Amino acid sequence: MKNTMSALALLPALALIGCNPNTLDGTGEVTLQFGASETSARTALRATTVSSIPVTDSSGQAAGSIGLNEAWVVVKEIELEHETDDDDALEEELEIEFVGPFAVDLLSGETYPSLPSVSIDTGLYNDIEIDIEKLADSDLVGMPDLPQAIADQLLNYSLYLEGTYTSQDGSTYVAIPFSLSYDQTDEFELSGTDFSQGFVVDDTGINDIIVAFRLHEWFRFDNLETNSDGLELVNAITSTEGGNALVLDGNTNSDLMDVIEDNIEESAEYGEDDDDDGELDEDEDDDDD
Repeated sequence: MKNTMSALALLPALALIGCNPNTLDGTGEVTLQFGASETSARTALRATTVSSIPVTDSSGQAAGSIGLNEAWVVVKEIELEHETDDDDALEEELEIEFVGPFAVDLLSGETYPSLPSVSIDTGLYNDIEIDIEKLADSDLVGMPDLPQAIADQLLNYSLYLEGTYTSQDGSTYVAIPFSLSYDQTDEFELSGTDFSQGFVVDDTGINDIIVAFRLHEWFRFDNLETNSDGLELVNAITSTEGGNALVLDGNTNSDLMDVIEDNIEESAEYGEDDDDDGELDEDEDDDDD
């Protein structure tokens, strides 16, 4: 299944003066980072713990919060794409690949193994495609520092979250176990609405690109575009021998998982970290809000 995400107004401010964005006549160094933000894309991505992710019910009311201890995704491949609709310009589409897999800790931004820097042609890149897929046993050879407990999860799941859920009243459910396990192979595409949008790679230094996931969007159930049936997160709470638990996976909560998957897609954005501070500032990300 291919999921396409429009990354809103993609960085028109990054077009450099004196640079034809469709010109591919030099090379530039690009580094890529992944991260998650707790309340907005402008929150630093270096935080090692996301303390509280809000949950919103289908009516738009606060429905509690999720504290995350772990948030991981397996990125099989990342492609940066340059293409043009100008008949007089380069007709071919240029694709630059970061070939993984990479196990990405969304809470710290660390990847296993580390994402390399690559030298690519200068110009305007208007698409990032991210393929996610669970790990194979052979992949672990290149990830000797990946914690074993996480490796065990990522051999089964392409996306794994773990933490606790507390209801809004603070008493009905208090820090009950929470997990989200997603085992599908997927392709996320972050792209502009036309060929003039994207980010410019130049040859004046390192081009630091950040892909950020706004976690506060993941558990919103008041978005009619992703939750037209009015589903609620609390419907997934089950009673176990050890007490209540909130367990999400595609096998037992497929409808809820579809909503969350769509929310994850809509939460993703990218930008160029011009000031090298590890976060997307207001003039660096692709979000007008």
